[in-house]
Amino acid sequence: MRIYGTPLYGTPQGAEVAAAAVDAQGVVTAWSRGARLLLGYARGEVVGRPASKLLAVGLPDSARRSLARREAWLGRVALRNQAGRPVEADVRACPLTDAEKQVQ
Repeated sequence: MRIYGTPLYGTPQGAEVAAAAVDAQGVVTAWSRGARLLLGYARGEVVGRPASKLLAVGLPDSARRSLARREAWLGRVALRNQAGRPVEADVRACPLTDAEKQVQ
């Protein structure tokens, strides 16, 4: 699952998009510079750890349903930055599949 997040106030021209990859087990497998800038965590602090630790509150029900069906989802999520404060973000989650359409 690849997850992209941008702050709700919009993305200024030239700003980086925060991107992370999360595997089918919910573990962060990739972390972009934009994600570090948005939440303050270095790559080594999140890669290999549960993505759920980045949530300020649980995922919306609509996200859970889409993820269970292995479908893309777009919506707002409250993430938690390194200082422990919530950061509202628009998130787009899309399943990553291989050539045989198996979710990775």
